[in-house]
Amino acid sequence: MATADNFVNVMSTDEWKTNARGALKRLGLTYEELEAQAGERNFVSTAARKLWVLIGGTL
Repeated sequence: MATADNFVNVMSTDEWKTNARGALKRLGLTYEELEAQAGERNFVSTAARKLWVLIGGTL
């Protein structure tokens, strides 16, 4: 029977926010812009939609 190693990366709140802001920067978006796209359900890209699913409401 094959087993897989499972890893959990636990981040502090500051680490979470730093990483989320970095992802926004890479997409060229502010949190407010991403939040507006979510409200309109009209994302500029699949990556933006995926980021909202991951960080929406956390910043």
